[in-house]
Amino acid sequence: MKLFLFSFSLFLVTLQQCLAEQSQTITLYAYHNAPPFVINAAADKGLNYDFLKALQSHAPSNIHFQYQYIERPQLNQRLIAGLPTIALWANPVWFNDSEQKKYLWSRPLFSDKDVVVAKKQSILQYYSPSDLSGLTIGVRKGYYYAGVSELMSSEEIIRKDAASDKGNIEQLMRGDVDAIIISKSSFFYYAKLLKVISATAIVGQPHSSYKRHLLISHHYQAQEQAINDALLKLSKDENWRFRLTIYGLQELWGSGAPALSLPPSLTP
Repeated sequence: MKLFLFSFSLFLVTLQQCLAEQSQTITLYAYHNAPPFVINAAADKGLNYDFLKALQSHAPSNIHFQYQYIERPQLNQRLIAGLPTIALWANPVWFNDSEQKKYLWSRPLFSDKDVVVAKKQSILQYYSPSDLSGLTIGVRKGYYYAGVSELMSSEEIIRKDAASDKGNIEQLMRGDVDAIIISKSSFFYYAKLLKVISATAIVGQPHSSYKRHLLISHHYQAQEQAINDALLKLSKDENWRFRLTIYGLQELWGSGAPALSLPPSLTP
């Protein structure tokens, strides 16, 4: 009888180990589908796809990541329903989790900023929203910019919407606006793509600063450490850093201590 109990206990321990070592498929949800995050979805081209491959190369062999695009409203519904979710490029403030208790949050992936960009010859310097008074400013349609949007509503600043970041830069180059507000990551990518780096400049101080993380629901608490370990290895991967030069993000990637991000001006 004792031998049977010992054998049975050994069997349970072995079974638990086997289950723990079984391959797991984890979906990474991305709700950003514009460059540099997605350049060509049909060809799996863009930062989302490159990040997935690079993270996989540093993950434990029993974890397999897969990518899925999801619109922000549907992502919100997943979270409300309490479904297992890991979302790319998120920030605690955008998901009403400033205290980082509702969800687990990875180490910062990269820092980003909303900046004011003007043509090279402009004398504009941005330090506060009032510096834009009397000007026509290009922004993304439907986006809110703290302090600036209020002055636009009162018509102290003329707002000119663009459907995309690319369109925003193009209206600046056409002279339709005096300056634009754009995320630094998007500006780096499109300024390089449109070959307007030498003709444009970030003026003054950023409008806002924030960090992008992985939002990790508590369903993945057992995998959180492995994911963060893989991210740490990725941050030291020279091949990955070289890859980031394609997107102009090499200067923004990585960020030391996982401090809470500063509130951004909009909810991407």
